[in-house]
Amino acid sequence: MREQGMGRRPPRASGAVLAAGAVLALAGCSANVGDGSSLSSWTAGISTRWQSFVEVVLVPVGDALLAMLVAWLVLAVGARLVALTPGVRNLTIRRRTGAVLRVVGWALVGITPVVIVIATASVSDGFAAWLVVALPLALVAIAVLGPGLASRSRLDAKVMDSDGSVNTAWSIDALNQVRNANLDDPAERVERPSTPDLGEFIAIADRSGSGIASAIAWLFQVLFNSAPWMLQVTILDERSGIATLRRNGHPVDEVELELEWESAQSDQHRKLLALAAGFTAMTMAERYPDVRGFYRATGWKSVGFLGLARMTSGAEHRHYLNRAIEEDPTSILAEYDRVFDRVDGLDDQTAHEAFLDRIEPIVNQAAWLCGEPPVFDDVPPKVWHAYVRTAAAVGGRRLDPSDVRAALRPIRIRLDERRRARPPAPEPHAMLLRSLMAYLTAARNWSAFVDLAGEGDGDGTGDGDGVAVRRERIHDAVVRYIALLEHQTGGPRRDPNRVLSRMRARAALSYVIFTPGIADEWAAADAAGSASRGARLPAKQTEARVAAAARRWMEDANGSLEVEIRYSCACFTARRALAVAAPEEHDALVAEAIRGIRYARQVDFYQREAARDPELMLLGREPRMRELVLAPISSPWQIARFAAVRDRLEQRGIFDPAGIADAPGLLGLGDALGLGAEEFAMLVDASEILKTGMATDEGCLTETERLRAVRYLIDGADFSIRALAGHFAQEFDALIRSVARAVLWVPTTKELEDIARFMVGLLTHLNAASVVDVPSSRPAEPPKPAPSTTAQGSEPNPAVPARLAGGAFGSFTA
Repeated sequence: MREQGMGRRPPRASGAVLAAGAVLALAGCSANVGDGSSLSSWTAGISTRWQSFVEVVLVPVGDALLAMLVAWLVLAVGARLVALTPGVRNLTIRRRTGAVLRVVGWALVGITPVVIVIATASVSDGFAAWLVVALPLALVAIAVLGPGLASRSRLDAKVMDSDGSVNTAWSIDALNQVRNANLDDPAERVERPSTPDLGEFIAIADRSGSGIASAIAWLFQVLFNSAPWMLQVTILDERSGIATLRRNGHPVDEVELELEWESAQSDQHRKLLALAAGFTAMTMAERYPDVRGFYRATGWKSVGFLGLARMTSGAEHRHYLNRAIEEDPTSILAEYDRVFDRVDGLDDQTAHEAFLDRIEPIVNQAAWLCGEPPVFDDVPPKVWHAYVRTAAAVGGRRLDPSDVRAALRPIRIRLDERRRARPPAPEPHAMLLRSLMAYLTAARNWSAFVDLAGEGDGDGTGDGDGVAVRRERIHDAVVRYIALLEHQTGGPRRDPNRVLSRMRARAALSYVIFTPGIADEWAAADAAGSASRGARLPAKQTEARVAAAARRWMEDANGSLEVEIRYSCACFTARRALAVAAPEEHDALVAEAIRGIRYARQVDFYQREAARDPELMLLGREPRMRELVLAPISSPWQIARFAAVRDRLEQRGIFDPAGIADAPGLLGLGDALGLGAEEFAMLVDASEILKTGMATDEGCLTETERLRAVRYLIDGADFSIRALAGHFAQEFDALIRSVARAVLWVPTTKELEDIARFMVGLLTHLNAASVVDVPSSRPAEPPKPAPSTTAQGSEPNPAVPARLAGGAFGSFTA
């Protein structure tokens, strides 16, 4: 119906063309027929011409292509057979050399079949041409490609459980651990997964379970040798295994793996694989001299134990770190980790000075390993830093060929002398940059403790000249660090983990801290509209570039949203706030620092770190900063020991943890709560400390401050009443400092005296309640000290021990 209602469409142009062509063809046929020829003779002519084309063109070309394919397969198989020969399968060769051999070899393999066909077909005596031209070229192609295939640094892994089954997940984990063994230089690490070849496709196809895919993977493995290295790990039990490393089918080495530390964790297999990764990485690195990132470590066990140390914590971490150093005392990797472990224990100026002195030789050793001059010229090397000592003794000297005495020596001795005199291939700069960043971070904290001491709250151990000399030393290290960073990151470079951006931010902040007046000069240049972004131009051109780089990085740091950089900038702002005298500007800087800390406290690490950061302690007496840093508490149920049993206590009618000690049926309460005898005794002691502490008026602490003090005694110090009394008698000063830090963070001298009165009152009340006897060495009512004025302008309290009065706590370090 619809078509009847539509008009006729005009014929399309394409249809018209096809119709015209058909008419002309039929007209031609009609003409031929009219001339006496038939259609069958016309088609026969086409068939004859096609057959002639096949015989003249396609058959020879097909034969030539088939010959080329056969020749190509013969050459590829011949190269693979060469790769398996004893003298080639375990070569020690640079990986770049192997890559060049593969490129040249495959080019020759591609060209040789063409040359064979052309040379054989172009002369009358094809056999002679084959012998003279094709055979030598084929032998050269095989000889070049064979070592190239044998020297590929690809690795595959197979991890078998104790029952003999292959665990694919563990195999992938083993590969990842080997690949990450020397991440300091990803471009030169042992096994590079980013190399563009068929290795990943073959590995996936081989593990797919498909017969066809596995056959294809096997064929590619035979022809291309995609993974010459094979790591096979057999897990015997939770603490032992066997690792076998093969190269081109030849067993290179086999070792036993054993975990020395007994642990109940469920990831023991990963620790065994960490040992296997250290063994594999170091064995492969011995075959490839251009592998970097191990910093001349000499033993696989040291690298393996170091990997275990980085996977563990506590006593197990310390054990494996010590074992790594024991296996290779000269390993800078293990030495750096061991020194860096001390960072968490640095809590005063003296400790930071010792840390700075200890890490300076490591910085120099790292500088020498990466081919840089030492950062600290006057620092002697450690005994185990043999490389630095040798470099200092030999320097850049080369043997003089005109030296007749050297010429008379055996050639091996002269080569050894040249090898000792020639500096080794440089290692990556990552260790130098990392050790310098640790040095400058500790230097910032040391400077903050010096400033605290200058306020009368430090330990007062640093003299003015020594501090000035160390500040100048740190400034020189900052300049060197920025110059290195500028050189390393001057061009486009991938920074996926933003490590370099954090280094640049810390370097810029350290430069401002240890370069007096630079911030004011930058501000003056901005106010004057100066076109120079470096603000000031030091006499040395290097320092001018350093100042300009620091200025750029400072601006980037201020605009960064990365948590670590924001936290570091907040600490720097706290320093600025302390140095500003104008109240309005001071309040604005404090508010800015608080905003930065709040932003960083989204991460739990910085929530804990803020309370012990000496740069933030410079504002430790600001009420807003105290409120931010100190953990809030409004109820005794927020004390962890009580919170753990709150539900069970409330089910038995105990709604105040201070009433546990007075609860009826106390003897059976421990069993009802499911606590052991010792654990229940600690709970009862905690209840008594809470009840007595909240009722102690000495020191005039607020309720929140008393709760914080009690929380520290119960949760932080884990005191029983008897342990508290012993600590009170033997380490009174340390106890007062610890409680004061927990209650007031950075207390004033007056606040320290209040905490001391509170603790004396607490122990006195515990004694009066017949809970514990206050030791006779610490009287409950200390003798009244001689009258004097404290640092806060108040008179000493008679209930405070004599040595606490008169600002004697000026040596306190928060």
